[in-house]
Amino acid sequence: AIKVMCPAPNSGNDSSKEERSAFLSRQNYNVGLDDNETTSHAIAAASTSIRQSPDRRKRLLSASNVAYLAGLFVLISKTKSRCTPPKSFNLDEYANSTNSNNYPLSSNSTHRIPKIIHQSYKSLSTLPPLWSATPSRWQTLHPSYEYKFWSDDDNRRLIQNHYPWFLPTYDAYPAPIQRADAARYFAVLHHGGIYADMDIMPIRNVDPLLEKMDLSGNEHKEMIVAETYNLGLTNALFASVPNSTILHRFVRELPSHTRPLHGFEMFVPHFAVLL
Repeated sequence: AIKVMCPAPNSGNDSSKEERSAFLSRQNYNVGLDDNETTSHAIAAASTSIRQSPDRRKRLLSASNVAYLAGLFVLISKTKSRCTPPKSFNLDEYANSTNSNNYPLSSNSTHRIPKIIHQSYKSLSTLPPLWSATPSRWQTLHPSYEYKFWSDDDNRRLIQNHYPWFLPTYDAYPAPIQRADAARYFAVLHHGGIYADMDIMPIRNVDPLLEKMDLSGNEHKEMIVAETYNLGLTNALFASVPNSTILHRFVRELPSHTRPLHGFEMFVPHFAVLL
C-alpha cells in the first residue's frame, strides 16, 4: 500500500500566504507610488504651463514685436497706395471751370494767402512730356495769379540770397529730390501762395480753397496742408501766408533732420526730407 502524505489544512501554508500577502502589498505600494509620481508630474507640468502662458503673452507684446507690426502696417499701407491707380478724369469736362460756381476772382491785395502759384523742376526745357501741359493748365485756370516756376538754379539762388544759413545743408543733400523738397518750403515761406507738384493737374480754380483763410475765425491759421488718404501729410500740395511762423520754425528744424531714415536715405530719397 502506498501512503500519500498531504499537508494538513492551515498548517505550513501560512508562511506562503504571508509571503504572497507581503508581495501583493509591495506591488500595491509600488503601483500607488507610480500613480502618485505620475499625478505629481502632471500637476507640475500644468503649473509650469500656467506660469509660461503670461510669459508667452508678454513676449508677444514686447516692444520689438509691436514695432515690427507697426512697420508692417506702414509698409502695407504704402504698398497699397502705390498700387492703387489714381483717380482719372477727362479734362474736357472742366474746360469752362475757370470760375467754377461763379466764385468771384478777386485781387491779390485783400487776401492773406497771395495769389501766387509755385512749381518746380530741373528746368522748363527738361520737363517730361507727361507734365508739359501742367504749367499752362494752372495758368489758364488762374488768370489773376502770378505763376512762378523754380528751376534747380532758381532754388539755390533763393537759398543763397535769403537763407544763407541753410546753404551748407542744402548743398550737402546727396540727392537732387532732397534739395527740391527743401526748396519748396523756402519759396512759399518767402513769397506765400500755393505750391503744387508737377503731377498735380488742377480741374478748377482754387480761389474757394485759399480764400477760406480770410473767413472770420481763421485769423490764427497760416497754412493749408493736404492729408494723404493712406498715411500722414504730403508736401505735394500746400499753401501758406508769407513768412508763416509755422514754416519758419519748420525750416529751422531741417538741418537737424538730414538723416531721418538713419542711413537708408539713399534708397528712398523721396522720404528723406522732413515734413
